[in-house]
Amino acid sequence: MIGLMKMKDRFFQNLGTAMCIGIALLAAPQESVAVDQTFELIQTETAVYSNVTVTTKSKEYIVIQHASGLTSLKVAELPPDLHEALGYGPSKSTKKNGLTLTAKAKAMAGNISTEQIKQTWSKHSQGGSPAEIWKRIDKKILAMVLGVFAAVYLFFCFCASLICKKAGRPGGLLVWLPVLQYIPLLRAARMSPLWLLAMFVPLLNIVAHIMWSFKIAGVRGQGVFTAIFLILPTYPLAFMYLAFAGGASPDGDSEESDPAPTKLALGGA
Repeated sequence: MIGLMKMKDRFFQNLGTAMCIGIALLAAPQESVAVDQTFELIQTETAVYSNVTVTTKSKEYIVIQHASGLTSLKVAELPPDLHEALGYGPSKSTKKNGLTLTAKAKAMAGNISTEQIKQTWSKHSQGGSPAEIWKRIDKKILAMVLGVFAAVYLFFCFCASLICKKAGRPGGLLVWLPVLQYIPLLRAARMSPLWLLAMFVPLLNIVAHIMWSFKIAGVRGQGVFTAIFLILPTYPLAFMYLAFAGGASPDGDSEESDPAPTKLALGGA
């Protein structure tokens, strides 16, 4: 019984809605046009409709059939995308909002100066100016890093000086100068100093280093493995080994062998 009463109320409600729609369409200044456009969802400011079919549209109203029944909507209340999809063109609210946003953007751009942009960028930038970066650097850590770098460089020069000396070609002052220290190292390997230019030529510098490794290992009386270790990433260890290890001198004598003792005659023989 209650179900029948609900069905009856719903019937009269739909009938009243249909009559209102008919009166509204008759009162519209433009003649109605039948259309068959469907939309999965239409959302207005007051309601949401699903499975929508636009059955009729006029200048001021449209009639839609949705999942819950039949209703009419004012064209002015339609969302901008639906307003254009139904052929009404851009809505007035869209134009108005667009003009308002453009005007606000121009006003904001006019009030922002170049100096403000620089200040904002400097404030939020992680790097900052060179002076600010220098202030943030810990001077103690920087001094320690430079000190370690200097110690490593001086130790390298010392090892190079030992290699040149044990190879019979003392390096002199050049062995302590950056880049130029390779001139005495090339001489120690019995190579021309002009090979220094090969350091600045791609691929050719690799060939020069391989040649130097085998030649300096031979001059120092070391084997093939020492030369290979000079070519591989084990170069620092092999370089120190050449500096401190004993080996044959250039004329074939061992550096570690002691000279023959001299016999001194005590009195007449």
